[in-house]
Amino acid sequence: RKSTIVNINGENIFYSEKNAINFLMDICQIAKEKKIKIVIKNKRDFRNNKHSKKYIRLCKKLEKEYNVIFASKNISPRKLIKNSIGVINMPITSTAIIAKEMYKETCFYDSLSQMIGDKKILRNIELVQGRTELRNWFDKILKLNST
Repeated sequence: RKSTIVNINGENIFYSEKNAINFLMDICQIAKEKKIKIVIKNKRDFRNNKHSKKYIRLCKKLEKEYNVIFASKNISPRKLIKNSIGVINMPITSTAIIAKEMYKETCFYDSLSQMIGDKKILRNIELVQGRTELRNWFDKILKLNST
């Protein structure tokens, strides 16, 4: 069942290890296919106990095999957004609002396809669900930036 806020046994699945890994892998695999450089800004350093060992291993793999850059948590999100052609966000994070205010293409990516696209809650920011829609979103931003 789709919902705006997804909780399973009291756990918000959008911030689960499984979703975080799916979120990153989907984005990085499609970006690699399309030859797009990805910069990821985590909220916390990897030394923080908030990240699992599995997540940290994945991030190291993405740096090596997918040419992904992990920006320091000390870098301003506005600076990164300013130098981007598009911003993909975990639902429902403030960086999407910042990107929208800066007139950058932005979306919330729901790799689990579990959210309802409630425009009020999403603040009229596009909700992209699943790999097919994500691939289409990448194509859209590439087309917009090729002219």
